Amino acid sequence: MTPGGYAGSILEADLSRKDFIKKPVEEPVLRKFLGGKGLGAKIVYDRLTPKMDPLSPENCIVVATGPLTGTFAPTMASKYVIVTKSPLTNIFLDTNIGGFFGAELKFVGYDALIIHGRSEAPVYLLIENSHVELRSAKDLWGMGSIGAQKAIKDELGHDVRVISIGPAGERLVKFACIVGDFYRNAGRGGAGAVMGSKGLKAIAVRGTGEIEINDPQEFQRIATEVYRILLNNPGMRSFCYYGTSAGTTSHNEQGIIPTRNFQSSVFDKIDGFDPDLMREKMIIADKSCFGCPITSWKYSHIKSGPYAGTIVVGPEYETSAMLGANCGINDIEAVARANMLCDDLGIDTISAGVVIGFAMECYERGLIKENDYAGPPLNFGNAEAMLWLINKIAARDEIGNILAEGVKVAAERIGKGSEKFAMHVKGLEMPGQHPSSVTGMALAFATSDRGACHLRAWTVTEEAGAQPEIGWPSGQLDRLSAQGKAPLVKFQQDKKAVIDSIIACEWACWIRGSALDTLEHHAGLLNAATGWNLTVSDLMKIGERIYNLTRAFNVREGINRKHDTLPDRIFTDPLPSGPAQGNYVRREDFEKMLEEYYAIRGWDKDGRPTLHTLTELDLKETVPDL
Repeated sequence: MTPGGYAGSILEADLSRKDFIKKPVEEPVLRKFLGGKGLGAKIVYDRLTPKMDPLSPENCIVVATGPLTGTFAPTMASKYVIVTKSPLTNIFLDTNIGGFFGAELKFVGYDALIIHGRSEAPVYLLIENSHVELRSAKDLWGMGSIGAQKAIKDELGHDVRVISIGPAGERLVKFACIVGDFYRNAGRGGAGAVMGSKGLKAIAVRGTGEIEINDPQEFQRIATEVYRILLNNPGMRSFCYYGTSAGTTSHNEQGIIPTRNFQSSVFDKIDGFDPDLMREKMIIADKSCFGCPITSWKYSHIKSGPYAGTIVVGPEYETSAMLGANCGINDIEAVARANMLCDDLGIDTISAGVVIGFAMECYERGLIKENDYAGPPLNFGNAEAMLWLINKIAARDEIGNILAEGVKVAAERIGKGSEKFAMHVKGLEMPGQHPSSVTGMALAFATSDRGACHLRAWTVTEEAGAQPEIGWPSGQLDRLSAQGKAPLVKFQQDKKAVIDSIIACEWACWIRGSALDTLEHHAGLLNAATGWNLTVSDLMKIGERIYNLTRAFNVREGINRKHDTLPDRIFTDPLPSGPAQGNYVRREDFEKMLEEYYAIRGWDKDGRPTLHTLTELDLKETVPDL
């Protein structure tokens, strides 16, 4: 019997054979892995063979919802997760996304889609309740993601929900993303390239099904309580007003924002990103995802000037940090135009900002010369160069063809010592927190299961903020010390694995006093929906199981201790200014953190989960592989 909250079925689509199979999902699997990231990780671990080419037909894309997707659980109603093997890193990838598509997928009756194979001609997948078919995408191929979604809606009706790729995904740019509901992105790791390799332009869903709740009255009671606390929380009210853009100036004050390819953690021209200025100049509406009270979508429209006609949701913090400060650009309107380009072309804005910042530093060091390409000077601060490079990357044209491989491969090809300032972990470009300024994030980046990622553990508040981690026994930690960081990172990674499997909005879960900063309400809503009786400790154990499963996937792909590291710059270059001036991550401190982390995790000294750990977490199926 299917527990409440779940649809109870998975749809498997073979694009090579044009077969569609509806399969039940067993309750024991759901109890062990919940949904979202956990369910997707279980599927890809079981299906994929080691060292398989991520762009081969054998790789699969899993689109997985959570047990509360499509309900009225605050911040948990809209989210879904894309899980695959990354073409950028060649390891595990999950990337989550909000909007409306996830709820619609539940309404058509599926907890997950599994897509594999390769279509000989471009297609899109249409699912309308029990009806499933592949339709020609010949006329859509080459369109931007936004144009393709509009065309599908014009064909099928504007109530259909669509995710799609842009030209970058079609051309297999290694950090191409999947775009949903026009402006939401499964951005990291190149899932859009996997979709493009399969000849799959888009997925469209429309359903009329309902989601059964085991105890509707208790579910409504808890959901109402969460709504009340969320809407009365000062931090949440600020978030609703500014979105993540407020982090641009606050991170600069804290000395955290990557600047000019991580050469600094303070941007001297940050005034151009003042969140009040952004609201005054650009923002025309505040919107939210399905069933969510948080108006985090900031619809922006530039009506005059060189970037007139720009329409985008954002820019959010990570985009402003990486396409702004990291490229030395202080013009929020130029960043908004770059954001719009990336959305339509289907490019991750974080990776784009890192590879462009890297190219700019190479240019200023003389490693890339003007006669190497036909375009504007690639100096830091040149917005024209940034926009030009985005188009070149998506087209895989000239220098853009090298940068489209990601910063790791680009540095290997350019050489001349550029590897030392290629800012990535395991091939995934680093996000908008400078780890030399918050040492816990150094460990978090190094041990993240998808490469450099700020969404696996967020130690910033504990280190540079005013309030400690809820549910964590320590007080505020010294931001520049290695002490206490290993247990904090492990705790947060396990907790976040739960959040990404239930699936909740990470921002609500990180705001203190939001009702979702602990897992108490998550457990209550999950139990009311399913009829289970899981405690917070049970959920944390599930999170630990999921994180060890993704580590097992990566170890099977060849990942070991030498890969759990950071770019040389973080170990050698003192910060030139800001609150952490003069600091860098000492290698000996980092190695001590890593050893302590491995010991707490129950991994051996090479970073492999031990037999005891795998047995304790009921992951015996991974033992033969490790």
